[in-house]
Amino acid sequence: MNLAIFISGSGTTMEAILNAIKTSRLKNVHPVVVVVSSDPKAEGVWKAQNLGCEVEITYRKDYKSLEEFGQQLLAICSYRSVDFISQNGWLPLTPSNVVIEYKNRIINQHPGPLDSLYGNDFGGKGMYGARVICARLAYSWLKRSEYWTEAVIHLVSEEFDKGEIINVSRMKLPQLSFSKIDQVFYEQLKQYTPIIQDKLRPIEHELVIQTLQAIANGLIPSFHRKRRLADLKSIDILKQAKEIAMHLYP
Repeated sequence: MNLAIFISGSGTTMEAILNAIKTSRLKNVHPVVVVVSSDPKAEGVWKAQNLGCEVEITYRKDYKSLEEFGQQLLAICSYRSVDFISQNGWLPLTPSNVVIEYKNRIINQHPGPLDSLYGNDFGGKGMYGARVICARLAYSWLKRSEYWTEAVIHLVSEEFDKGEIINVSRMKLPQLSFSKIDQVFYEQLKQYTPIIQDKLRPIEHELVIQTLQAIANGLIPSFHRKRRLADLKSIDILKQAKEIAMHLYP
């Protein structure tokens, strides 16, 4: 499997994938043929270069349309005979021409629970990184239940975080609850969010590696939720939690 990795930030998952291939933990995958970054200043760029990977920079604002952006991404992948794309901390909306060309051959990792069937989850435009962790914490504490979060792998679709979920790994959250949203609530969120993010990160890395291994072996994992992530009574709490996360991590 000729693998391309798409990044926009620190490249920690990319680093884990490259090390897994180098140490033969991840088998049937060639050394990564290209790392594509949407940000020329991303920390992952120099990490990839130091690990001997070829790097391409594709800045979304350099292209007049999403389609042109996609054409450039496809040209990069076609030149290197890329079979599969792993989005790891990739922030731009993936163009539809890329999604169509790599249907069922492009995955994305997400640091929080998603619900591709019913929606009303911890994804969508602007929901990435610490915001996702913060929103999940806020939701759990305000709801006074469901003290857990997930790392999620899903197939990429033409909308943010709406593709079919194929793999998840769950992690416990601290059990705190609040009767009102005040300064103490905000302070607790700011304290716990980076702690949870650090704990979830290696779980994300392992989940990506496991998923890529299954796919390299010819098997696409599958996952189905037995119930909605947020029932109809909890949608307002979910919306509020996401707004709080956006506020605390502008």
